[in-house]
Amino acid sequence: MKVTIRLNHPKTEIDVTDGIISAIASEISRIAGGNEVLNRLEAEMCLDRILAGGHSSDYAGSKGDPQ
Repeated sequence: MKVTIRLNHPKTEIDVTDGIISAIASEISRIAGGNEVLNRLEAEMCLDRILAGGHSSDYAGSKGDPQ
């Protein structure tokens, strides 16, 4: 997975994937604590689901999951 943005001036493409994953992992850590490495893996999976058209809460154990 790769998330990029394109700027018109200067004509450039920027990969923002790591920044997005870091932001999600930081929020996971802030809210739930836990292990930094596992939070990063969780954030990567969350971004994959978002990019696939799902929601970050579309997995068992999420606060948004009715179970």
